[in-house]
Amino acid sequence: MNRRIGKLVSILHRKSQIYLDKRLNPFDITAAEVPVLLPLYHHDGTTQEELVVHTGLDKSAVTRTLQGLITKGYVTKEKDEKDLRCNRIYLTPSAFTIQKKIYEVLDDLNHIIMHNFDDEERTETYDLLERMVENIQGEK
Repeated sequence: MNRRIGKLVSILHRKSQIYLDKRLNPFDITAAEVPVLLPLYHHDGTTQEELVVHTGLDKSAVTRTLQGLITKGYVTKEKDEKDLRCNRIYLTPSAFTIQKKIYEVLDDLNHIIMHNFDDEERTETYDLLERMVENIQGEK
């Protein structure tokens, strides 16, 4: 059997990124910025280092993404009062105005990907993907 999971995951990721870029374009948000915004919606004031850990992106990618979001007026970066080595990232009111739309677009994408899956298949797919993530995270 010559099927490779990496190829399928890669295609799914690329097509999802294209979809998100197209749908989020009116808000001047890219697919690459969404993984940084989402944890901030759950915990505004997260440190930049926590974003690196939470997103799984490297420090330079998070820094570049944050710089773009700062330029667009969606986040601000402030030194932590207790530890000046840390930067805390805060959402601006503009970021909160698009929060609902971002979640709608993500829900729409999820619906497209899982179209024609019954509840059991959805559950199994999530379980299998979570196991795959655990497997790869265990590798160095």
